[in-house]
Amino acid sequence: AGSRPRAAVFGGVHGNERTGVEVVERLRARFERDSDASAALRGELILVIGNLEACERDTRFVDQDLNRCFGFDLVGGGGGASAEGEPPGSRAGAAYEDRRAVELAPFLRGLDALVDLHATNKPSAPFVRLPGPVSAAYLRRCETALLSYLP
Repeated sequence: AGSRPRAAVFGGVHGNERTGVEVVERLRARFERDSDASAALRGELILVIGNLEACERDTRFVDQDLNRCFGFDLVGGGGGASAEGEPPGSRAGAAYEDRRAVELAPFLRGLDALVDLHATNKPSAPFVRLPGPVSAAYLRRCETALLSYLP
């Protein structure tokens, strides 16, 4: 078992949303150059650029929306097996995003928190979306998990 809390920050799930990519790259650079910041982390922090190929092409996706490739059976630990017993991304000729979802799924399993950064293409106020019913206790748990990483 890994260190707790275990959190991930994903940027670039959509390749044309550069804000999340920039955040992940800046966090990675900070922790690489600042040993005090790295030492102050408690638990495990995973930094991921989601859709690398779409980011390189500056397009939303290559074959399909990566966000739609993470079913519970894949992320929940079931491996995402099809009726043939194999994850969709492992089949010959599988869409790039299906293959990438299979690569990323192990990092998503067992997280205490996931920050999946997106951007809008129109001016908007910042917002956060949390799954399920949102109670004050739930918000405190999320805040505690996320803020516990800050020095």
